[in-house]
Amino acid sequence: MGEIADAGILIRDGVIEAIGPREGMSVPVDTNETIATDKSAIPGFIDVHIHGAGGRDVMEATPEAMATVTRTVARHGTTSIVATTVTASADDICRSSEGIAKYIAMQHESDQARAEVLGIHFEGPFLSAIRRGVHPAEWLRPPSAELLERLLAAAGGNARILTIAPELLGAMPCIDAARKAGVVVAIGHTDATYEQARAAIAHGAHHAVHVYNAMRPFSHRDSGVLGAILTTPNVTAELIADGVHVEEAAMRLQKQA
Repeated sequence: MGEIADAGILIRDGVIEAIGPREGMSVPVDTNETIATDKSAIPGFIDVHIHGAGGRDVMEATPEAMATVTRTVARHGTTSIVATTVTASADDICRSSEGIAKYIAMQHESDQARAEVLGIHFEGPFLSAIRRGVHPAEWLRPPSAELLERLLAAAGGNARILTIAPELLGAMPCIDAARKAGVVVAIGHTDATYEQARAAIAHGAHHAVHVYNAMRPFSHRDSGVLGAILTTPNVTAELIADGVHVEEAAMRLQKQA
């Protein structure tokens, strides 16, 4: 994918029909042309880790809350999201998942501009107490294939991502169960060693959540989970690139890895 310096975008009935150089683009004779040489057009953003927007949280899982979130992010160029839960009681996570699943089923009934909810990202409760961040300690749970099955059932086929700390007892069977269910397994909120992270990757964990943050720090004698993530080409990696959570040199290091 590259930049088209003098691009034309053909839109018919609200749908993009063609994109290419304006010179030589074939358009209907009655086409209305809008000149926007001072603007840039880019593909919509896909946010795979978002808890809320517009003052609402996806854990509320009501149609009103979800509509506010999706309308808000759409105004900033995000066209799709994976609604992300937080660590809470199993009942609360299931309740939220059921509500999000209901919203997903009816989201296309509205003609309002809003981002599409692609599914659910379970961030917790299978997280490290040492690297839990803002996740409530009282609701953290050891990885359990049985509890995962309950969460997946509540999601109604809409589970997309599971964040897990691979060093926890029971993590590997849970990773196996998630992968069998077609869920992307992400390493996050973890104090894992290099070996523990590599074991999770071998079991199918191929994503990493907000790299550097809520992770065991890197050391030249103990590279830990970061060493595993940054040296494994088939692991995709999130980054909070706001200039606050991660400093610029660390961002460049991750980009080059």
